[in-house]
Amino acid sequence: MPARVSGSLRVIGIGPAGAEWRTQEAERALGAAQHVVGYHTYLARLPVLPGATLHGSDNGDELARARHALELTEAGFQVVVVSGGDAGVFGMAAAVFEAIELGPARWRELDVSVLPGVTAMLAAAARLGAPLGNDFCALNLSDNLKPWATIERRLELAAQAGFVIALYNPASRARTEQLSLAFQLLRQHRTPAAVVVFARAIGRAGEDLLVTTLGEADPAHADMQTLILIGNDSTRRISRAAAPPWVYTPRRMDEAPRSPCSQSSARSWLSTVSAGASTGRAIKITGSSSSRAATILAYVAGVPAFLLTITCTRSRSNSARSASIWNGPRAASTRQLGRSGRNSSTARIR
Repeated sequence: MPARVSGSLRVIGIGPAGAEWRTQEAERALGAAQHVVGYHTYLARLPVLPGATLHGSDNGDELARARHALELTEAGFQVVVVSGGDAGVFGMAAAVFEAIELGPARWRELDVSVLPGVTAMLAAAARLGAPLGNDFCALNLSDNLKPWATIERRLELAAQAGFVIALYNPASRARTEQLSLAFQLLRQHRTPAAVVVFARAIGRAGEDLLVTTLGEADPAHADMQTLILIGNDSTRRISRAAAPPWVYTPRRMDEAPRSPCSQSSARSWLSTVSAGASTGRAIKITGSSSSRAATILAYVAGVPAFLLTITCTRSRSNSARSASIWNGPRAASTRQLGRSGRNSSTARIR
């Protein structure tokens, strides 16, 4: 009886849509597969694979799916584990290596490799133009495998840092509130005019691209087939008469974005400066985050009636940046004014 050929395991991303967005390397792996393991929905998107046995399972069974694939590999079969988009981006690759680490030591000697794919973020960006032209990050909004508090913290830091943000898994039938909470948090750190894109089923039947703003973004537009992109202060729209707008983020960034700080931080600033303040009195403060604090004061209840002038000195250019807040008896809304000079900006309550 001939010896069985050693098994192999290839973890592949099948792309966001059809074969045109799947790499040739992944196609070859599928053609050589004896067993294909994956989520039912992803297996249904594959072409007919003569000679291959398909093993489908439900969403949430990733670790058991990975163990099954490793057992088949150990038995000497050519095995493929499929994942949507790229297997290494919130996909099955991590589950496979977790199973290897927790499994028998002999699994560490198996022939296992990950083949790259096209993730949904890249497919959506290509449809739009170049929204990822500068620094960006990707966050999985599902709290099934990590605490919501961790997601909120990471989202807040990404917003403060000025990243373009891609949100995976923004909503499902069981998770209906998280996206609303995420938008509320982002609105504390980005202007209402920030570009937001809902990219649904890119490359598949029912593809839909909605380009809107953070101020008008409606969580009802999202489901598990949707990827959301949130632009930063530099992200631009190019309107077209007969087609959706192009969206791009310029490669050049001359200055760090001046996003407002959180309300809790603003209250801390107020507690520092309001004790000695009286109506019409000017107070001057220096510090790296003072300009951000100035822009958020308008949102904090109980701002005392005084003129607050904040100056921030940047060591890189030795230039000063100033912002002024006036909260008088006619205060009604907040308006962020344009640059009055290269190194200054003004925010007022009117």
